[in-house]
Order: sequence, then C-alpha cells, then structure tokens
Amino acid sequence: MLNLLVQITTLMNGLMLNFLAPAAYGLALYGEFIAINAWVFLIHRCVSIASEPLIRLSLPSHLFIHSLTVNAIVLISFSFVNQHVAVGSTLLLSGMLLNASVMLALQAMRLRVEYSMVMSMICVLFIGLVGWSYLHDGAIPLALAMELAVWVPSLPAALFLLFRGAALPNIQELSTTLSKTLRYVPQLLTVTAVMNLLTAALPVYLARVLVPYDLGLYRVATSVIQSATSVFPVSTAALIARFTSHPDGKRLHQHLRALATIYFSIISAGLIAIAYIMPTLAPYLALVACVPIYYRAVLDERHFIAAKRTTW
Repeated sequence: MLNLLVQITTLMNGLMLNFLAPAAYGLALYGEFIAINAWVFLIHRCVSIASEPLIRLSLPSHLFIHSLTVNAIVLISFSFVNQHVAVGSTLLLSGMLLNASVMLALQAMRLRVEYSMVMSMICVLFIGLVGWSYLHDGAIPLALAMELAVWVPSLPAALFLLFRGAALPNIQELSTTLSKTLRYVPQLLTVTAVMNLLTAALPVYLARVLVPYDLGLYRVATSVIQSATSVFPVSTAALIARFTSHPDGKRLHQHLRALATIYFSIISAGLIAIAYIMPTLAPYLALVACVPIYYRAVLDERHFIAAKRTTW
C-alpha cells in the first residue's frame, strides 16, 4: 500500500507541472517558462542522476548531508554563471535541489509515509496556487507558483530530517564519498544521455528555435512518455537501491523487464485505441507506443549501475 501511495504522489507531481500548468496558463506562457528555465531543469536532472550512487556509497543517516553538499556546490556554480549569463531562476533551482536531497534521504531512510506527505504537500500547494491564479487572471506567475510549491514543503522536511536521524559525517568520509561519486558522473551521464536528450537537453536547444507555444506543446508531448513510466508499480528512483540490496539482482532485473514489457504494452495498446476514437490526440498518444522499449532501457540502465557494469 505504501509503495502504491509513493507511486501515486510521484505521478501527481509530474502531472501538475507537465499537464496542469499548461492547461491553466496556456501553452504560450508555459513555453516561455520552459524557455527561461530550460537550463534549470537540465541541471536538476543531471544532478539527480549524478547523485544516485550516494544511495549505496553513503550510510542512510549521512545521505542527506552528502546530497546537500553536492547540491550546494552545483548551486554556487550556477549562481556565479547566472550573474554573467541569464540561465534561469536560482530560487527555483535551489528549491528543486533541496527537494531532491530531501526525497533521496527519505527514500534511503525508508520513511515512506513522510515521503508521500511531502510529495502530497507539493501537489496540494501547487494545485491551489495555480487554481487561484487561473481564477484571478494569472495573478500568480507560474515561476512563483513552482518556487513556492517546492520550497514550502521542503524546508520543514529538511528540518525534520536533521532532527529525525540525519547525521553529520566527518570530513574524511564526506570527501571520500564525494570523490567516489564524482568518478561515476561521466558514466552515469553517458548511459542516461538518450533519456535526458528527449526530456531535458533538447528543450535547451529548442528554446532558441521554437516559439513558446510550440516549445510548450513539445514539452507536454514528451511528458506523456516521462509520466507513463511513473504508473509502473516500482519507482524508477528506487531501482538502484532495489537491485543493490536484492540477493539476486540479475533475476530481479529479468523479471522486471518481462513484467514491464507486458504492462506497458497493454497500456500503450489501450491509448493507441483511444487515439483512433479521438484523432486530435493521435500525434501525442502515439508516443506512448515507445514506452515499453523506453522503460526496458531504464531498467537496464539502473541494473548496470547497481552492478557496476557501466563504462564510457
């Protein structure tokens, strides 16, 4: 039941930005927001991927501080660049990075109820802000709604972790863990390059060549694929930990591949059938047909990382 709750709240968080925001603000304003913050989303995605080895390199109680340290280094670098070249909202990136550290630590410490509570708070707050803005002619900008939605729940969650069991590692352990994590970064970004290209890296380029409306439309279309993976009963964010801790990670990987292929094939077939009934949705629902292969690639990637079989 807790796993299902985690999956639902994770899916809702993806839906609120990728579908609720363009529905409430319109594709043009949504596209402008994506264009301004394309680098923010790409950096956040890359940092999230690069931080995944911390799950197995850190003690659960030390993970929060390790993750915060990595994110602080990234944020300081981003802020320096942003003073010379506009690359997005520093406040939004800092809130997203803090939230990523909180979520990672809650998962590692197996605080699933608290994890779901934080995700639910983000959803409720964002929906409330967007709804208020929609009813009052855009009174709250989308960027502000996003910033408040990630900051307000993440701050008390961070304080909760500090008082609940997040411990401060010594300097030697911190430096050793960060140096080991740094060695994995090229491998991780290489094996996830295709997935990042579609959802995070390409919008950085498209922001230069597409009008905001088309950029917003592209982001919604790719979000169909991105969000579809969240309906699988196993969270992609927890796959590395599962493969690492399972006594037979290879067999688990094979079983999940077979299950995911059948699961997403059935979903894809149903959505393609809907596209025949509603032809206007066909260009977007047809994208779901690639989800079975896409998710198999995600499973392979997580398995290879957990088994230390990545090369570049």
